Amino acid sequence: MTPEELRDRILAFIEACRLHRPVIKEESETMPLEPERFSVEVRQGKVLLEAWDDARSLVRRVVEIRKETEHELVLGYRRFGAGQGAVRILASAKDAPLLRREAARSRFADRLRKMLAQQFPGWKVEQLSVERDLEHAFSTNTVRAVLRQGQTAWAVAACAEQAGEEATDGALTQGLAWLEHLRRSSSLVRSRRLLTGLKLFLPEQYVAGTALRWRFLNRELAQYELFAFSPDDEVRRAEEIDYANLATELPLVGSRFPVFGGLLSQLAELPAVELVQTTSGPACRIRGLEFAHLTTDGPVFGFGKEWRPLTPETLLEAEALAVHIAEVRSGDSPERHDPLYTAQPERWLESLLAADISALSAELDPAHVYSQVPAMLGGHRGIIDLLAATRAGRLVVIELKASSDPNLPMQALDYWMRVKWHFERGDFRRCGYFPGVELRPEAPLLWLVAPAFEFHTHNEVVLRYLSPDVPIRRIGLNESWRAGVQVVYRA
Repeated sequence: MTPEELRDRILAFIEACRLHRPVIKEESETMPLEPERFSVEVRQGKVLLEAWDDARSLVRRVVEIRKETEHELVLGYRRFGAGQGAVRILASAKDAPLLRREAARSRFADRLRKMLAQQFPGWKVEQLSVERDLEHAFSTNTVRAVLRQGQTAWAVAACAEQAGEEATDGALTQGLAWLEHLRRSSSLVRSRRLLTGLKLFLPEQYVAGTALRWRFLNRELAQYELFAFSPDDEVRRAEEIDYANLATELPLVGSRFPVFGGLLSQLAELPAVELVQTTSGPACRIRGLEFAHLTTDGPVFGFGKEWRPLTPETLLEAEALAVHIAEVRSGDSPERHDPLYTAQPERWLESLLAADISALSAELDPAHVYSQVPAMLGGHRGIIDLLAATRAGRLVVIELKASSDPNLPMQALDYWMRVKWHFERGDFRRCGYFPGVELRPEAPLLWLVAPAFEFHTHNEVVLRYLSPDVPIRRIGLNESWRAGVQVVYRA
């Protein structure tokens, strides 16, 4: 590329994104590229990029374009007397946070490389990546690598503290999917390497939930090692936590279904309205959508961001809203893009199955179905979608998803562990669940329920790596389940 061509490419990129307020970024410094405050010129056969504002200026001798996308232009330069470097032109000031996240991921990848070198001297780190892989559904939250010594290799996955608790919660799913991907890769087969298993590195403040799951992995398929690291990168082998040490409480059946009075009860007399007890108090729902609930200041009604006090004077308005929601939120509704129709699909599915669990399976006892059972998960309150029993007395934990979720098996495993723990302690009988039912001593069943085409590609992979001690059934439903639940397949 001639200097003139290089100049023209840079100017064309800036002009294309002029309306989006482009910025120039070098390391942590960012400066707007404002009209009349930058220039790109050819001087004595060299391309000079200059930019300035009221407090500073930047001058770089650009020698190449290292990367060009819709959102950024990366330019290689030679700084006068200071060697080589790179500067980025971002199409929009809004892209700066994205690049900061990319830089943070790269820094964590370097940290992981050093941790691996300290923990496993003599092993080589290969295929280390922080990039998103849409084809194989790998996210940017989890760093992936291969650790190799001779013909022996391990899959490695890790999450940084900045990824947060939700992303870290999905790290085991990502790690197992990475392990399976490597085992199926042709390069690994050709090299005849033995892929032993998975080494997972997590921040010490987020490791406990994953450690609980660790004992329910299939040791016949792979080996698994869990490590916790501190902010200063001190690494320790995380101990497997016995699920019997779960800190969880089961509410009494009577405490979950009190007798309500007042205006909420009047709303509950309308067709399709359900009066339920949520973790925050009583509420009225229509096919899973909450439109009225009790607050510390009294009952309110509404939807989305608009909520009003529920009083005798506004009761008619609340009833009219309930009638409208029931019309829109129906299986044959013509308003399928209305937020009232699309909101809370999993609660809608839950309400259908709670009303007629036989639609899911004739094995289940319709007389004893409990929805929205609270469960404490690592200090956070979670909700078991449906808890039921077969007609033969076997407990069944039912986890519902209306859309694709890669972490479905692990979330369901969390609830199954809690149910198993309470069952072994006799808590269900003590708290009033399943009256008159002689519960069988076997471990609870775990059913994963979703529309047939909404099971994520990672779900089947993860299920292979779960222990046979967890009896799992996957149930695919018809896509038009809102108009009536039908089972398409069971696996």
